[in-house]
Amino acid sequence: MEIIPLERQFLFGFILMVLAVAGLMISKSLALFSLYMFILGVVSDITMSIETFLITNMYTGCQRSSRLLFTDSFFSMAGMFFPIVAAMLLTSHIGWYWVDIPRHLHANTVHRVPSAG
Repeated sequence: MEIIPLERQFLFGFILMVLAVAGLMISKSLALFSLYMFILGVVSDITMSIETFLITNMYTGCQRSSRLLFTDSFFSMAGMFFPIVAAMLLTSHIGWYWVDIPRHLHANTVHRVPSAG
């Protein structure tokens, strides 16, 4: 029995992911940052369970187990790698440059003073 079709789950997950990434890029609050990171975690877990469901229904035997191990190892690496990178960025006080670059470019082009050289 299928409660929510897979296509709708993928679409809903994609929309949530886009909204969460946009929210991460726009928000300046730590509470909103935490909320958007939580949403990304939920979407990732939903995607991983859909992937496992599809692989178990598409393959049998050794092929099923090898594909499950392969995909789950990448999810595990991402679960380990991205928090480490995020912690390094936070401890280095690196800003969200993809948000600040357009503002800096605009400020430099509009208020540029010609050099005397």
